Amino acid sequence: METASPSTSQAVEARSTRLGSTALGLGLMVVVLAAAVLVWSGMTTASGRIAGTTSNDSSLFQAGSIDIFLGDGPDQGEAATAMRVEVDGVYPGLVVERCIPVTYHGTIEDADVRWYGESGGGSGLEEFLGSSIEIGVGNDHQCADFSPVRTVFEGTLAELWRQHGDFESGLDIISSASDNASVTVRFAAEVVSDGPAQGRTTDFWMIVEARP
Repeated sequence: METASPSTSQAVEARSTRLGSTALGLGLMVVVLAAAVLVWSGMTTASGRIAGTTSNDSSLFQAGSIDIFLGDGPDQGEAATAMRVEVDGVYPGLVVERCIPVTYHGTIEDADVRWYGESGGGSGLEEFLGSSIEIGVGNDHQCADFSPVRTVFEGTLAELWRQHGDFESGLDIISSASDNASVTVRFAAEVVSDGPAQGRTTDFWMIVEARP
């Protein structure tokens, strides 16, 4: 007597997982896919496949913000005026100085604020201009109330450009800055050699930059 063998089957189930993430960075949407698979098998049945797809909730990468205020507020025209140094007829003994409040605003903590210089031309007066940059406190652009805390540079203006001509080599103004961190920078320059400096000019930029 023939006995029928019962068919057997085994189910394998894969569960999908929902993933969600939020991070600080560039704006970007990330979709995570998962699959659910069920396989049927038996002695006399053909295999079949059922597939499903799911995705996570909307993910968001949002860029942090960094800003530098110079002078008394965020107005960029005022900032440009605060940093501008334009003097005719400089000579030994005449100290030209500007005091510039620098304030960091941003959502990124521990940013570095640095100061560097860049030549714009002229006929070489920068080689004969002794300069210094100090960090301290004070609100007057002519430095009447400036109180120094530390000196970050002393040398000629040409040396400033050669040694501190970009952000990587820039002078440390505020380290590990958080929102609303503020200092005042005093820039001073004086002709150190009268003879060869006569009639020469120099044109330059002073740049304040913050990066994470």
